[in-house]
Formats: sequence, structure tokens, C-alpha cells
Amino acid sequence: MFYTIRKAILCAIWGLLLLGGWRLYANREVFRPLVDLVRVSREMTFAQTPQPIIGQMTGQVIQVTAADTFRVRNAAGTVYHFRVDGVDVPQPGDAQTRDQARLWTHCRTNLSSLILSNQVRIDITSTNLNRGGWGVVYVNGTNLNLKLVEAGTAQINPNYLKSLPLKEQYAFLVTQKKARELHRGIWKSTRQTQRD
Repeated sequence: MFYTIRKAILCAIWGLLLLGGWRLYANREVFRPLVDLVRVSREMTFAQTPQPIIGQMTGQVIQVTAADTFRVRNAAGTVYHFRVDGVDVPQPGDAQTRDQARLWTHCRTNLSSLILSNQVRIDITSTNLNRGGWGVVYVNGTNLNLKLVEAGTAQINPNYLKSLPLKEQYAFLVTQKKARELHRGIWKSTRQTQRD
């Protein structure tokens, strides 16, 4: 009799486990954010080497010269030439086809629409002798680097990613993953490759 009760209990437990497993499988989309978090966390660097900010500047953007480069005029009227730091964008010299040339033009136009004639704040990370340098750009408090990645006109430079706090690393990686999945900008060619 105890043997029969034990067997019935074991069958009931296995049945509940199978039913629970089937329910989890049927509702697996609920776990998508957790799966994404695990995938993104694999790319995150927990040993951070913060990139020093050597200065800060505000001014109005007066010209966009490339997909990641622009001229800015400060309050004194001096013009500086800056490049967005931490992202890689298509370069005009790399364009070998018309589609690549169009992509470069699209990336430059996107940067123009985001910052041209706007006030920007630049956290300067490096400078040169010609009144120029590299920096993290903010437009109305919004990180321009992240906006470029979101639009698919730039991708994250892995060395730059290591210098960010974990929360920002996560934001950049999730944004780039989303742009890649939606085949935006530089990621459009991945859709064509997948179709072939």
C-alpha cells in the first residue's frame, strides 16, 4: 500500500514538473529580457579603467564635417574642431560601393540633424595642438554617442566601452543590439547577408 502511494506521489510530482516545464516553454517570451541581460552581460567589462575627462566646453555647432566630426564655436567666438569619442563610424575612404557611400552620407546627415546649430556640452577626453580634440558630446543633456548608436550610424568602440560604468555599458550594449536587430544604418548589410 505504501509502495502504491509512493508511486502515485512520484507520478504526480513528475506530472507537475512536466506541466510546469510545458507552461514555461509556452510562455518563453516572458524570459526574453532575462536572456538579453545574460547575453549583454557577457560583453560587459567589470574591471573598469575610467577615461579621464580633461575639461569641459559648451558652444554652438556651426558645421558638421564628417559622420563623427564637427566644428563648434564657444562663447568667446573661438572655433574648435571635435570628434565624437568612443564610437566607430563609416569613413568616406572606406566606401567601395555606392551603397557604402550612401551610408556615409546618411551617417553625416544624421549627425547634422542631431547637433547642427544646437548648443552642445563636450566632456573633452583628448586634445591636439590645432584647437581640436575628442570628447563625449551632450545635446540637451542627452548623450550623443548613445543616439548615434541607437540610429545605427555608429557602433561602440570596445576600448571605450571598458571605460564606462556598468550601467552605461549596459545601455550602450542594449542599444547597439536593438539597432542591429532592427537593421538600422550600418547594420542594414547584415539583413542582406542573412537573406543570401
